[in-house]
Order: sequence, then C-alpha cells, then structure tokens
Amino acid sequence: MPKITVNYNVSMGGKPLYEPFAIEVGAGPLEISVTDTKPTPKVGAIPPNGEIQFTATDFQCDITWLDGDPLNPQLNNVFVGQSNNPVGQEHGNVVKDFRYELTKSSQLNPVDGGGTIKVT
Repeated sequence: MPKITVNYNVSMGGKPLYEPFAIEVGAGPLEISVTDTKPTPKVGAIPPNGEIQFTATDFQCDITWLDGDPLNPQLNNVFVGQSNNPVGQEHGNVVKDFRYELTKSSQLNPVDGGGTIKVT
C-alpha cells in the first residue's frame, strides 16, 4: 500500500454528522487535485504534522492562505503535474482550520476557488 492520507465522512440516515476525517497510511500526503481552480476535496482533513500535496490538472494556480500558511515548505503555487509539486508538512497545530483561495496564475485577480484544510 502506498504512503498516503485519505479522507472519509460519517453519516447517519443519509445526513452527514461529521466530516471529514483523515486516515494516514504510512507517512503520506493528502492529495488535493485542482481543476479550473476548484479543489477536490474542497474540505480536507489531516492529522497534526500531516502532509498535503496539491496538483493542478489544467493550469497553474496561486494559493493565498487566509489563516496563515500552515505548511513547511510554504505552498504558494499549484503546478500542473504531481511531480512538479512539493509535499508540505503541517506544523503540529491541533484542531484548527486553514482556509485558502485559489486563483489562476495567469490572471490578475478574481478568486475562482478555494477550500479548507482541517487539522484534526
């Protein structure tokens, strides 16, 4: 099994109770795919000191962290192709949300997408 982090949701009667939760297998990143500045998953969870790797499928994006960049190294861009993107490790925060916005690197402004990383 590869080293990776995956997310899952818990629901009862078809209604979500709590979401998302993270399972880390080995020490691997939660992979976030970005298409047209829309991240999947939009809300991702990692454990303290967990890892994230963004990958764009169509064009480069800039990341703006609204609550401060929680990762080392800092992630400011999402590049096309997984091998072009570094894996960022969270700094050991406990139960904190880090919101981010994504914009096309080739455009000057509009925020097109974004999401949240939950340290659980």
